[in-house]
Amino acid sequence: MLAPFFKEPYRRTRKSVRPKSCSKDGWIEFKGCTDQILRYIAEPNEDKLLERIEKIDEIYGLNKNISHHFNLKTKIQESPDNGILSKRDYFRSGWKCCQLFISSTFRDMHAERDLLCGILVPALRRNVALGLRVHLNEIDLRWGVPEPATYNSQVLQICLEQAAASDIFVLLLGDRYGCIPDEAVVMSLPESLLSEVCKFYKPGMSMTEMEYHMARQAAISKVPIHERRQQNTISFHEAIRLRICVFIRDSASIENVPDELKHCFEEYDVEKRNRLNAFKELIRNDGVIVSHK
Repeated sequence: MLAPFFKEPYRRTRKSVRPKSCSKDGWIEFKGCTDQILRYIAEPNEDKLLERIEKIDEIYGLNKNISHHFNLKTKIQESPDNGILSKRDYFRSGWKCCQLFISSTFRDMHAERDLLCGILVPALRRNVALGLRVHLNEIDLRWGVPEPATYNSQVLQICLEQAAASDIFVLLLGDRYGCIPDEAVVMSLPESLLSEVCKFYKPGMSMTEMEYHMARQAAISKVPIHERRQQNTISFHEAIRLRICVFIRDSASIENVPDELKHCFEEYDVEKRNRLNAFKELIRNDGVIVSHK
């Protein structure tokens, strides 16, 4: 849209300055305009523009006390189809929030994360909302985060804290051990978090295994103290199983992966492979594996 600028000579003043976007014939190109913006364009005198801006609160009454009264008697129709509740039900019926944390290695679990976040979690969120009155929120912090970013202390801190605070911890594990943050990065964590991490941390531990241990410790913390010391008790393992779900990929499922892409799904480093096997053994002993396929 074209709008005139300095079109009427008698409106110009000595203090008026021609903008750089203005052509020699006194026209400028303006897109996405409104009536208010056109009013500014029609005022070529900078003094008038400044005066108007300084009085903008008076023009629109912005300095007045704003008060709004909510009509609490307004009724909202309940519907089992759309899950809309009345205000009284929403605030007084005991709705709860559930945090679902999704953990996995980076390169080899893109499809699985798409399936969880795109199909399964939305369907589950709707079912628990209508049937159990639970707000389900998935936490997928590392989805879309470049792998080098995990070596950052702040990213590590957020992931570990969210893993510990989650109500349900879902781990997707294949044949990769995952990225290993530097020991200096781990030791730079806040003191309160570091004290929890040091209970299980060993140099060379992957970020994925650290997240699992944080969720595991949070689950164990709900077990009575006298039973925590005896880690083979039923309540000890039951507390872990109620909070953690682990899905391990069947190694045979990647046999048809092209050779040039297999490095994204397999661990070639001997030390990392040994750590991965030990990690899987811990998971099996905890009894949290849901499926191996």
